[in-house]
Amino acid sequence: MTALLLVHDFPPMGGGIARLHGELTRRYPRGELIVSTPQDRDAAEVDAQFNGVVDRLPPRPPAPRALRVLRQREARGLPRALGV
Repeated sequence: MTALLLVHDFPPMGGGIARLHGELTRRYPRGELIVSTPQDRDAAEVDAQFNGVVDRLPPRPPAPRALRVLRQREARGLPRALGV
């Protein structure tokens, strides 16, 4: 079963939460986790060290609740779109 991790703080971003998310991703079995997180200019080097798919999205400004719900629905379709 594939899990989806939606996070804002993810390496190479600094900070404790980003590090926690990175360590969780490193320890997940290969191919069983998809991470969806904002783009970062240094992401290519960092993403190569993770076992799963890291989906980088363009950063977006804070959204009203209705838009957040719509994005959650889009995220649910991500594994299917990636063929997982």
